[in-house]
Amino acid sequence: MNLTNLAGFGPGTNIIFTYGGVLSGSLAVGNQPAGYRCTVLTDVAKQVRLAVAVSASPRFNNVQLSANGLLFGGNGGTANGSYYVLTSTNAALPVNAWKRAQTNQFDTLGAFIFTNAINPTVPQNFYRLQLP
Repeated sequence: MNLTNLAGFGPGTNIIFTYGGVLSGSLAVGNQPAGYRCTVLTDVAKQVRLAVAVSASPRFNNVQLSANGLLFGGNGGTANGSYYVLTSTNAALPVNAWKRAQTNQFDTLGAFIFTNAINPTVPQNFYRLQLP
C-alpha cells in the first residue's frame, strides 16, 4: 500500500476497511509521505487500520556524570516507541559496525534517559540512537 499526503492526512489511527470472516494474507506499507511513519494494524477484530505518526527526530540534550556512569537524556522520540543505544570507539565506522548496548523505550512525551557504565580501559566511546 503506497500512501500520499493529501488533505486530511495526519497523525492518528484510521480504519482502512472492515471485514467479515477470517483475515488472511497481509498488507504492508510501501511508500509513505516524508515526515510520517505509518503502520498497518490488525489487532482489532474485523478491522484493518492505519496508524500514522510524525517521524521522530530524537536528540541528546543532556549528558551528566553520575556514580553509576554517564547519564544521557533527550527528547523528540515517538511516544512509547522503542530505540536502541549504539556505541563505538570509532565514530567513523558505518552504523552496522556499531555495538548495540541497550534497548529502551521513549516515555509518553517522547523523552528518553539511559545510563551507560564507564569502562576505564576504553579511552573514548561514541553514542548514537537508532530507531527500529
